[in-house]
Amino acid sequence: MVDVLIKSWLEPEHVERIRESDSRVRVLYDTALVPPPQGRRRLLYRPGSLPEPDEGGFSRTPEQEQAWEEQLARAEVILDLHMDDLHSLPEAAPRLRWFQAGAAGAGEAVAGTGLLESGVTVTTGSGIFSAPLAEFTAAAILSHVKDLDRLHRQRRERNWHTAASGTLEDRTVCIVGMGSIGKEVARRLHPFGCRLTGVRRSVTGRGREDTWIVGRVHPVDGLAEAVADADYVVVTLPSTPETHHLIDDQMIKAMKPGAYVVNVGRGAVADEAALIEALRSGHLSGAALDVTETEPLPQESPLWDLPNVLLGYHATAMTNGGLANERLTGIFCDNLRRYLDGRPLLNQVDPTRLY
Repeated sequence: MVDVLIKSWLEPEHVERIRESDSRVRVLYDTALVPPPQGRRRLLYRPGSLPEPDEGGFSRTPEQEQAWEEQLARAEVILDLHMDDLHSLPEAAPRLRWFQAGAAGAGEAVAGTGLLESGVTVTTGSGIFSAPLAEFTAAAILSHVKDLDRLHRQRRERNWHTAASGTLEDRTVCIVGMGSIGKEVARRLHPFGCRLTGVRRSVTGRGREDTWIVGRVHPVDGLAEAVADADYVVVTLPSTPETHHLIDDQMIKAMKPGAYVVNVGRGAVADEAALIEALRSGHLSGAALDVTETEPLPQESPLWDLPNVLLGYHATAMTNGGLANERLTGIFCDNLRRYLDGRPLLNQVDPTRLY
């Protein structure tokens, strides 16, 4: 019997789905032992499935703390949506063999916690947020190419002025990062008839599967060449030492004048100071940023005042109805059967690359 600990709050129907996924599984889950989600995390859950926010904070009685420690000590598998208190896990959960995270970018969160170093297999929720992030990307690009800001402005000014707008049919979109988010962005934009190019770490092996919809896939060392031809540059990369400030001053200067940048990856991938300078100078016509280098964005940041910036507040992946947790449960149950059968798990974090 494999003990599976659900380390964070989860809707009852998803807990039951995990419990019924295989007779070889014993689920450890007690709502009295896990803190209810607070703040933006509540957006991940089905409406009505959570208790009212507790302003007094969460705490366990001594008896509950002992029960929690016993559950951790027994756990061979942990499902953790929010990834809190990870540094204590290697010692608190000595039987742990597999850790399923709730986020796509979990490599950044587990780095330095000792989990990967102790041989624990870490898997991510890659794919659960791809569709809403791709929708935000498509919405931002369409809003820009159809000049919706101007139309809103004219309505407010009661100005009946006719002017032409652009079309995606003659535009090039470069997707930097052809993982699950990048592929979904390509699928959403393909029907509009734009030219699609991509950038990924490897263009051999798995990279070939992207070319059915993306005209050309560049290696990372060809990034400058790739963005030079793009009207829109979409960044979907995770934050790793390799990707830190990959979109820097020189890379932004390599983009054509008037290019538009969308970042639905991680804020640290782009040099924010260089991005702001390019937006101020007009070299970039605009940017849609779901993420920023510092979150929440400091009040003194110029990004608040730039008229050509759309901010997503790191929330555009959130959707009504708890779909993210439903998708994550599906991925976890699939991986759970793989684990029990001794098959490779999906979405494993590479200990070196951290994604």
